[in-house]
Formats: sequence, C-alpha cells, structure tokens
Amino acid sequence: MKYCENCHIVTDFPRCPACGAKVFREVREEDFCLLLERTASDCAVLKEIFEEENIPCVAMPSGNGFRSSLGLRLENEKLFVPYAQLEQAKELVRTLAARETERLRGQILQHADALHMAPRLARKLAKKWKAEDVLNVCKEKIASARRIEDGGRRLDGPGSGHFLFCYADGATLCVDSESLEILSVTFS
Repeated sequence: MKYCENCHIVTDFPRCPACGAKVFREVREEDFCLLLERTASDCAVLKEIFEEENIPCVAMPSGNGFRSSLGLRLENEKLFVPYAQLEQAKELVRTLAARETERLRGQILQHADALHMAPRLARKLAKKWKAEDVLNVCKEKIASARRIEDGGRRLDGPGSGHFLFCYADGATLCVDSESLEILSVTFS
C-alpha cells in the first residue's frame, strides 16, 4: 500500500485520490492515516470509543474558511488513526453505523402508522412508482434501507425534530424524526 504524505491517505492507485499527487512511499505501521471527516461532536464520540478500544487517534479541525474568518470553530474534524489500527477502526465505525441504522429504523417503524407526507409529494411518488399506496412503498424502503443516519436538527420550524436520511435501493427518503413526515424523496 502507498501513502500520500499530503493527505495522509492510503491507496493502491497510481495517484492520490484526494490531491492527485504521484509522489508516494510505502505506508508504515506508525503512519497516521485519514479515517473519516465528520462533525466535531461525532468525532468527540468516536475519540472516546477509540480510547476505550486502545486505538490512538488524532482529530484535526476541518471545514470551509468562512467560519474561521468569523472567529468560529470549524464545524468538522478529520480523524486520523495509525495504519496498524486502520482496519480495526474502520470495522468499529461500520459496526457503530449499523447499530445506529437499526436504532433509527426501529424508531421510525415503531410509529409507522404515523408516517405521512404532503399531498403534492404523494402525487409525485404515485406517478413515479406507479403505486396507489405510496406510504406503504415508503415503509418498505425504510425497512430495507441499507443505511439510516441522523442529518441533524431541523431549524426551519417548531419542534425539535431531526432530519433522518434513509438510503434505500433507488431512493433516499428524508423523514422528520418528530412529526414522522416524509419531507422528500430523491431518486438515484
């Protein structure tokens, strides 16, 4: 495996997938490698979990420069782990994501009878899916989604709902966690 010293990425490609550099060296066990970039709060949770699992990690602030020009913290962090523990850290992240998906799926499906959507969206979906009971199709998509994640708190209205993104085959559904309104469906 090759290591890009600019981006701290491990790759088999002839060029770095992030910066395009051709200058590589063989990766060493102690090289800190980019694992992921997430919100600072997500990284804080992961750092605690990695500490419990004895996986050393380093976080570096990341994001656009606008926030720093205002004297604000950058919204994201990049998390780095030694190459020797990279696969262990990736597996741990996958396990945590799968657990979170099942928790959110259960939260939505427990109250599946409360799922609803705007009439305009229902008409659009009925036409696209050629189905009369689009809510049932949405429930099936949520039940079979390969990943469900919390996209953060809604700031556009009353309540404290979160955007839940359900990534299913052929479609991504956005559901309000509080009202259980299906806000949008995008097709892939």
